[in-house]
Amino acid sequence: MLIVVLLMIALMNSAISILMADIEGNISGFLLSTSLIVIFAEILPQALVNRHPIVIGYYSRYVMWLFFGMFFLISYPISAILEKLLGEEEGNVMSKNRMKKLFEYYEKQ
Repeated sequence: MLIVVLLMIALMNSAISILMADIEGNISGFLLSTSLIVIFAEILPQALVNRHPIVIGYYSRYVMWLFFGMFFLISYPISAILEKLLGEEEGNVMSKNRMKKLFEYYEKQ
């Protein structure tokens, strides 16, 4: 999933840069595309997803499956190579003692 999202971000950033350079010219197109990318592709999505991750994940699931299908031939080999080089993802696993400490910390507050 990470590779598909990163590919989509790279494609959209490139498309915005090319369109703005064609519409506005070189320097002004660069400045306008950079500001649009920073606001609408970096800041706004991160702020929204940090506040409402489950809702956004729920409503965007079909779009993500569409992108998975579109980029499968590119993303699968990359993810397989990364998994071989870096190993499997460990995930968030907590020991029993760490969970106890965490619960005790939250009970005190």
